[in-house]
Amino acid sequence: MSGFYYMPVKKKVYEGITTYVAFNAKGERAVAADGATKEEAAAILRSCARSYMEALAEQGHDPLSRLHFGEPKGGCLALTEQDLFPVVLRYLRMSRGFTQAQVAEMIGKDQPAYSRLESHKANPSVETCVLISKAFGTTVHQEIYRRQGAA
Repeated sequence: MSGFYYMPVKKKVYEGITTYVAFNAKGERAVAADGATKEEAAAILRSCARSYMEALAEQGHDPLSRLHFGEPKGGCLALTEQDLFPVVLRYLRMSRGFTQAQVAEMIGKDQPAYSRLESHKANPSVETCVLISKAFGTTVHQEIYRRQGAA
C-alpha cells in the first residue's frame, strides 16, 4: 500500500486561541479542536474524526469516501486501520441492512460484544475477523484498501 487515509489539518489562531481544523475530501470543515499542545489537539481531532465517520456510516454513507488517500503534503491527521476498522464495520452492516443483533448472531457473539467492535472499545480476534468476513462476504481490510486498488 502506498499512502494512507488522512484529513488535512490547518492551524488557526483566533483571539489568542489556537484551533486545529481538519477538512474532509470535499474541502468541508469536518472537525475542529482547541488544544494547549499540538498533541492534545491531535488526540481530540482523532476522536472527533472517528465520531464524524461513525455518523456517516450510521446514515449509510461510505465514510472512507470523505477521506483523502495518498501521501499528504503539510499537516494532516493520519488515520490508521485501528481507527478505521470500527467505522468500516459499521458501514458494512448498515449498507447491508443488518442490525447489530443480526450480525452478532451470525458471528456467534452477543449484541453488546458486537457493539464494542463498532465503537472502538474492543479489538477483534483473528477468529472474529474470519467470522465477520464470512458474514459480509469481504474483509474489513479489503474494504479499506479496495478503493485504492491496494487490497
